[in-house]
Amino acid sequence: KARAIVLLDLDYFYCQVEMLRNGLPAERPVAVTQKFLVVTCNYPARSSGVAKLMRTTEAVARCPDLRLIAGEDLTPYREASDEAMQALRAFGPVQRVGLDEFFIDVTAVAEA
Repeated sequence: KARAIVLLDLDYFYCQVEMLRNGLPAERPVAVTQKFLVVTCNYPARSSGVAKLMRTTEAVARCPDLRLIAGEDLTPYREASDEAMQALRAFGPVQRVGLDEFFIDVTAVAEA
Protein backbone atom coordinates (compact mmCIF):
# COMPACT_ATOMS: atom_id res chain seq x y z
CA LYS A 1 0.00 0.00 0.00
CA ALA A 2 1.30 3.44 -0.91
CA ARG A 3 2.18 5.80 1.96
CA ALA A 4 2.21 9.61 2.08
CA ILE A 5 5.33 10.73 3.94
CA VAL A 6 6.24 14.38 4.57
CA LEU A 7 9.69 15.65 5.54
CA LEU A 8 9.41 18.79 7.66
CA ASP A 9 12.62 20.82 8.11
CA LEU A 10 12.17 23.78 10.47
CA ASP A 11 14.27 26.59 9.00
CA TYR A 12 16.55 28.53 11.37
CA PHE A 13 15.14 26.43 14.21
CA TYR A 14 17.64 27.48 16.90
CA CYS A 15 16.90 31.14 16.07
CA GLN A 16 13.17 30.58 16.30
CA VAL A 17 13.60 28.98 19.73
CA GLU A 18 15.74 31.89 20.95
CA MET A 19 13.43 34.52 19.51
CA LEU A 20 10.52 32.99 21.41
CA ARG A 21 12.55 32.58 24.62
CA ASN A 22 13.80 36.17 24.46
CA GLY A 23 10.64 37.84 23.14
CA LEU A 24 12.39 39.13 20.01
CA PRO A 25 10.30 40.46 17.11
CA ALA A 26 10.40 38.72 13.74
CA GLU A 27 12.09 41.70 12.08
CA ARG A 28 15.07 41.69 14.49
CA PRO A 29 18.24 40.18 12.96
CA VAL A 30 19.27 37.24 15.16
CA ALA A 31 22.07 34.69 14.98
CA VAL A 32 22.76 31.73 17.22
CA THR A 33 26.43 31.07 17.80
CA GLN A 34 28.61 28.23 18.96
CA LYS A 35 32.17 29.13 19.82
CA PHE A 36 32.92 32.02 17.43
CA LEU A 37 30.76 30.92 14.52
CA VAL A 38 27.19 31.57 13.42
CA VAL A 39 25.38 28.21 13.40
CA THR A 40 22.10 29.65 12.14
CA CYS A 41 20.48 33.01 11.51
CA ASN A 42 17.06 34.33 10.62
CA TYR A 43 15.94 36.00 7.39
CA PRO A 44 16.56 39.61 8.51
CA ALA A 45 20.15 38.63 9.33
CA ARG A 46 20.51 36.76 6.04
CA SER A 47 19.29 39.78 4.09
CA SER A 48 22.22 41.72 5.59
CA GLY A 49 24.70 39.13 4.37
CA VAL A 50 25.03 37.00 7.51
CA ALA A 51 25.49 33.30 6.76
CA LYS A 52 25.91 29.97 8.51
CA LEU A 53 29.49 29.18 9.61
CA MET A 54 30.49 32.86 9.35
CA ARG A 55 32.75 34.23 12.08
CA THR A 56 30.76 36.30 14.56
CA THR A 57 33.04 39.32 14.02
CA GLU A 58 32.27 39.30 10.29
CA ALA A 59 28.55 38.77 10.96
CA VAL A 60 28.39 41.85 13.22
CA ALA A 61 30.41 43.86 10.70
CA ARG A 62 27.82 43.02 8.02
CA CYS A 63 24.84 43.54 10.34
CA PRO A 64 25.59 45.92 13.25
CA ASP A 65 22.09 45.41 14.75
CA LEU A 66 22.60 41.63 14.87
CA ARG A 67 21.65 40.02 18.19
CA LEU A 68 24.09 37.20 18.90
CA ILE A 69 22.84 34.45 21.21
CA ALA A 70 25.10 31.68 22.50
CA GLY A 71 23.73 28.27 21.57
CA GLU A 72 26.19 25.89 23.21
CA ASP A 73 23.55 24.51 25.61
CA LEU A 74 21.27 22.36 23.45
CA THR A 75 18.67 21.84 26.19
CA PRO A 76 16.20 24.50 24.95
CA TYR A 77 16.44 23.15 21.40
CA ARG A 78 15.85 19.57 22.54
CA GLU A 79 12.82 20.71 24.55
CA ALA A 80 11.41 22.70 21.61
CA SER A 81 12.03 19.72 19.31
CA ASP A 82 10.05 17.51 21.70
CA GLU A 83 7.19 20.04 21.66
CA ALA A 84 7.21 20.15 17.85
CA MET A 85 7.18 16.37 17.68
CA GLN A 86 4.20 16.19 20.03
CA ALA A 87 2.27 18.72 17.91
CA LEU A 88 3.11 16.87 14.68
CA ARG A 89 1.72 13.59 16.03
CA ALA A 90 -1.75 15.03 15.38
CA PHE A 91 -1.07 14.34 11.68
CA GLY A 92 0.27 10.79 12.03
CA PRO A 93 3.27 8.80 13.21
CA VAL A 94 6.43 10.91 13.47
CA GLN A 95 10.09 10.00 13.18
CA ARG A 96 12.65 12.59 14.29
CA VAL A 97 15.62 12.90 11.93
CA GLY A 98 17.38 15.73 13.78
CA LEU A 99 16.34 18.37 16.28
CA ASP A 100 14.65 20.31 13.49
CA GLU A 101 13.70 17.61 10.97
CA PHE A 102 10.84 15.14 11.09
CA PHE A 103 9.29 12.52 8.85
CA ILE A 104 5.51 12.41 9.25
CA ASP A 105 3.36 9.62 7.87
CA VAL A 106 0.28 11.57 6.78
CA THR A 107 -1.31 8.68 4.90
CA ALA A 108 -4.45 8.63 7.09
CA VAL A 109 -4.89 12.40 6.73
CA ALA A 110 -4.39 12.21 2.94
CA GLU A 111 -6.95 9.41 2.62
CA ALA A 112 -9.56 11.16 4.75
